[in-house]
Amino acid sequence: MHTIVLSTSRYGNAASGSNPTSKLGKNLLKTILSRCTNNANFQEKTGSFLDRIRYLLSQTIPAFTTSRLLCSTGAASSPSRLPFCLLGNSFFSSLLPSSYELPLLAIDQDHELNQIQQLHLITAYSGYSKSYLNQKFKTNIRTSRVEASLSGKKRGVIGDDAWFIAKQNRVDVMGVADGVGGWHEIGIDPSKFSSSLMRTCKRLVEQNFELNIDNKTPINLLEQSYSTLLESKNNRLLVGSSTACILMFHHETNFLHTCNLGDSGFCVIRNNKIIHRSQEQQHYFNSPYQIAILPNSSNFEFGEHHVNNQEEESLINDSPDAAISCSIQLDEGDFILLGTDGLWDNLADSHFLSEISKLKKNCLIDELERAANNLARKAIELALDPEYISPFAKAAKKHGIHIRGGKPDDITVLLARVTK
Repeated sequence: MHTIVLSTSRYGNAASGSNPTSKLGKNLLKTILSRCTNNANFQEKTGSFLDRIRYLLSQTIPAFTTSRLLCSTGAASSPSRLPFCLLGNSFFSSLLPSSYELPLLAIDQDHELNQIQQLHLITAYSGYSKSYLNQKFKTNIRTSRVEASLSGKKRGVIGDDAWFIAKQNRVDVMGVADGVGGWHEIGIDPSKFSSSLMRTCKRLVEQNFELNIDNKTPINLLEQSYSTLLESKNNRLLVGSSTACILMFHHETNFLHTCNLGDSGFCVIRNNKIIHRSQEQQHYFNSPYQIAILPNSSNFEFGEHHVNNQEEESLINDSPDAAISCSIQLDEGDFILLGTDGLWDNLADSHFLSEISKLKKNCLIDELERAANNLARKAIELALDPEYISPFAKAAKKHGIHIRGGKPDDITVLLARVTK
């Protein structure tokens, strides 16, 4: 995709021919027009040169307000001018000769160019399911570009973990949820709850969930997604619980708004230093905060297991608003690492920083994918090392539990870079 900004009047008098930028801009626009000869509607369009460009823009990118992008001064003392024209659509790119692929020609200061200068996220993902741990690393790690589609019904699910990536016009959103594995003991698949929660979050974001983005928006998204699951007739038999961590990067403010419930989490890396990390929440060791839809002992029975009153009382169900929220202003070139506890329990800070240090601030999506893949693979290797003193083993020691080795678990990794 090319982004081209051009001015026809600011740097000299276009009428007198002293403005080379103006000439280049007009020649570029004429090239675009000449390449539309196969468009019958465009050929039949009458009116001024400016009207025809407006028409072309409205047909190609109707969401833009073309009257704002293209206008004439209307002053008798000055020639009609084109303040600027923003071309960022692939259709336009196909019309441009290679000589016009440079990003910037000139800019008029009296127009906002936030759409060009705003930062956004590019994100890669990777992961392992613990069900593959005994296959001697023949695991099919699933990494792909954000835009690519994963086939099958399990998209966004890695074992009991689930994740999503969504975009609005002003915000990039991503999240992870770790289905609590204890539900397996009573015949319930934990991934159904975590994946339903993440799919609902993604759907709400893509339906323009909330226009005002602030530090409370991630918690609001989590609350609304949870409420949707509780109220949905389609999910009447949905039972389970999960942790949740949701991040929202606001393009207009460059703030990353976050919420974290439980022991999934994230960190922000700048200049190869961790400048912020989320705080985990535990009721007691290895028992994280979690939101849940609990079985009703009088109505639900699963296989050979029946949930009695005592078991029901021991189940944890925290409120979404118990999540810890915070906001961090990000810079271009910052990296965001988001993952479930399988990542944090097996990798130390040195592992993260060593891998991120290999990336440039302007790295491409392929490089991000490789780094995410390497982190997931390293976590799974160390999870199976019986002599490794893992972060999980160190945390256990603080609670009087003396163990060695990593923690076999589902591992989900989302790695994002802040870029223009």
